[in-house]
Amino acid sequence: MTTPAKGQPVSLGDVFRIPLRKNRFAFARVINLKDGWDLAELYKETSSSPAPGFDFDLCTPLYPPFSFSIADIKKRKISLAGSTSKRPEYLGLIAFSRGISGRRSLIRINQYKSERPITDEEAVLIPEQEFYSLDGMIDRAKEILRASRTTAQWLAETLRDDLK
Repeated sequence: MTTPAKGQPVSLGDVFRIPLRKNRFAFARVINLKDGWDLAELYKETSSSPAPGFDFDLCTPLYPPFSFSIADIKKRKISLAGSTSKRPEYLGLIAFSRGISGRRSLIRINQYKSERPITDEEAVLIPEQEFYSLDGMIDRAKEILRASRTTAQWLAETLRDDLK
């Protein structure tokens, strides 16, 4: 596992386990650590073991990434399962919507200002910037697993749309 920065319980690339239901776990990789932008991406693979022996570098990431609380790791409400050497090269492409109906905007990871206003119709296609409690994060992980949209599918759609 990587060595966390001073004062941090996790590092980029660390993988933590998420309890789904009795005897079942999901796994998520830390892809961004920055004040207000602590993000992880869920893997498609799940296990009945909290230490599944996966090579996390070979696992399939799902879209969209979601926020998590470093405090939950510090308090040991969620725990680390391993790490991966891969770093996502597509972070700059990931965008979120924020705001309320009629006043939404697009924001990218690690930006604190909106990039541009967007319509409610556009916002439906973009994940919302949300921050979760532990229970909320677990519920969001379950939703992402059910949708099973891979990051590769999202990237292909994004790049196709950019080429139009």
